[in-house]
Amino acid sequence: QATLHAAEAAGARLAALVAQGQLAGYESPARFLPSVAAQQARLAALPPAEALRANLATALAGSPLRADRLGAFVDEVQAARVLAPVTLAGLAGSPFKPVVEAMLVQRRSGQGWLALMPLQARAATPVPDAAVRAALAGVPAAQVIDIKQELDGLYQRYLREALWQSGLGALGVVLLLAATLRSTRRVWVVCQPLALAVLLTLGGLALAGVALGILHLVGLLLV
Repeated sequence: QATLHAAEAAGARLAALVAQGQLAGYESPARFLPSVAAQQARLAALPPAEALRANLATALAGSPLRADRLGAFVDEVQAARVLAPVTLAGLAGSPFKPVVEAMLVQRRSGQGWLALMPLQARAATPVPDAAVRAALAGVPAAQVIDIKQELDGLYQRYLREALWQSGLGALGVVLLLAATLRSTRRVWVVCQPLALAVLLTLGGLALAGVALGILHLVGLLLV
């Protein structure tokens, strides 16, 4: 519930950015599963039967639709007033559960949850990070994460590790050849065409404008 409360607080601030035109929109688990407090407040706002009938009579005055024909609607509202709040378990079997579960992540410790709230940028404009961070400054534990930046950093770390491991693999091949041939000259003769093949491959990739990736490094070990 604390996570849903925080998501509702963050959503209210993000909605202001949407109204200002700085964001195109956002998603929130609280949109599909409001907190218990929010649900109770909405249920409490539903009018009792007599007040609802009076409101309908006033609203429909002068219209061809008579208020007494909306008796089923009044009954449904009264039934909704006594419903219990919906929980995550209560969404089982509904199309909303996978949507909510995609945006609610349980912490590794098993205590507490994290709410993911994807932001939608306006057409041809990036998400205004500074404005979003400023808007969420007062929301407890709120963080703004640039997914693209994080993925790029992760890929760069993988690429550096692959370069290091490829170098170790090449060194291992040379040491294995040295142990087998027992001659520096023979090792040099064998390694020359291998090194030339690697250089030609790298040169071909560079001329073709292909960025060096992890799969390329793995493939070079097979040259």
